[in-house]
Amino acid sequence: MTYSDGRVNARRGLAALACAVMAAVSSRTVCAGPRSVAERLLRLEDTKEIPDLLIRYGLLRDYKGYAALFAQDGVWIGGFGTHRGPADIEAMLVQ
Repeated sequence: MTYSDGRVNARRGLAALACAVMAAVSSRTVCAGPRSVAERLLRLEDTKEIPDLLIRYGLLRDYKGYAALFAQDGVWIGGFGTHRGPADIEAMLVQ
């Protein structure tokens, strides 16, 4: 999200990313087939923690740490465009 002066609301951007990650995780869970109760519970707990983690990076403005979660060829796709690799992702968050 962008303010009228061009600043980006990183918290909303990270929340949107969290939703996208959760959707991706959920779709893999459905397609993965039967699992034990312990595996399913762990998946649910992990899925719940993902948005919280992403929001914490945003609140702390730890853009370098957040970007470091991506592989060198990792791609961030969202409302702010497509960005490749940790350096490009960090630059997008800092703007």
